[in-house]
Amino acid sequence: MFGIGDHWTDAAKLSRNLFPARDIQRHRRHRRERIALMNRLVEPAGLVCEDWDGDAFLLTDRAGRTRVAASLAEFWREAEALSGQAFDPLGVRFDGRAPQW
Repeated sequence: MFGIGDHWTDAAKLSRNLFPARDIQRHRRHRRERIALMNRLVEPAGLVCEDWDGDAFLLTDRAGRTRVAASLAEFWREAEALSGQAFDPLGVRFDGRAPQW
């Protein structure tokens, strides 16, 4: 976004220079899938995540407040700041319940 560089989760972006259009389509598809998954995790806290020009994540709460996160790591910090809740994406099942160990 502002010269911050790619996050490791975007490592496959444009990996095959022979067919750049396919790489862009694949990257956008993976990004849509990632954002859908992120929304499943933050929706119970009243947040919505959207893609911002393929380079950042736009987080919005029910009151309309918005934050921009340049990477996946920054996304979780911004989600916590916006919602006032702690997030542990590895500690919750996708149905919102705590895991049964």
